Amino acid sequence: AFSQPPALNNDRLEAFKQAIENSKSKRLTEFQERKSQSQKLSEQLKETAFSEDQKEAVRSSFNKQQDEYLRESRKNVTINDFEFLKVIGTGAFGIVRLCRMKETGSIFAMKQMSKKEMMYKNQVHHVRAEKEALSLAKDDWVIGLHYTFQDDSFLYMVMDYLPGGDLMTHLMRKDTFNEAETRFYIAELVEAIDYIHTNLHYIHRDIKPDNIVYDINGAPMFLMLM
Repeated sequence: AFSQPPALNNDRLEAFKQAIENSKSKRLTEFQERKSQSQKLSEQLKETAFSEDQKEAVRSSFNKQQDEYLRESRKNVTINDFEFLKVIGTGAFGIVRLCRMKETGSIFAMKQMSKKEMMYKNQVHHVRAEKEALSLAKDDWVIGLHYTFQDDSFLYMVMDYLPGGDLMTHLMRKDTFNEAETRFYIAELVEAIDYIHTNLHYIHRDIKPDNIVYDINGAPMFLMLM
């Protein structure tokens, strides 16, 4: 005989419903993005002198790349998929490590956050907002989020590793920025904040030199620490 499934309380039921909605929304976004890219490719191919066979080869290659990307993005990633190299930062809820993905050799920064600390400090919704904002961001102004996963004790966020350091480190090294440098950084930061407000519809609640990091070319990006 089959036993009745345990009843879900309201919080668990809402969480389950939200997970279903998030999954549907993600699939719809993936479909729309792929359709848009396919249309752009078709328009570009019209401008070429390629034969029909050549155009079909390009389309086939595009579809194969898209399929590989989707398989990779939907893959269940765990802590065992990474090799830790060193600790590169600490935060309110845990640490940030430099790590290497074993399968690809790609280098990332992995933020490891204690669930217990987040709940104790009543910051769960802030961390969730950070994850959602990073997931939505499709621009050079905000650091890229590649994977998120969790275990019984920690939440993990795997992000781009930016070797250019943060603004605080540069400021301490130089002591004082000259007028041209100051104008440049302020202009870049205004653009970044405008993108976060206008496109992501989020308010960055922790703007400070430590949360402004640089890529290898010296271009600034925001860490979305809400």
